[in-house]
Amino acid sequence: MEHLKNNGTLIAVLHNPESLETAEILHIFSSFSDITLFKPDKAHAKRSSFYMVTKNVQPHIQAAIEAVETWKE
Repeated sequence: MEHLKNNGTLIAVLHNPESLETAEILHIFSSFSDITLFKPDKAHAKRSSFYMVTKNVQPHIQAAIEAVETWKE
């Protein structure tokens, strides 16, 4: 996050979409970026993993800064 430029893109692999932790991550990222979820049909068909693609990330707004500080703790 600290190395992203304004309006940058971040791709992350997440697991267990039904878990509270994953829902919280999605909620946090949606407050300072546009998120899209992607699950390849063949590669991840039997796995619980999926990709979170965030575009237009605004890493310098307060919500993003607070998220990074929380994750560092």
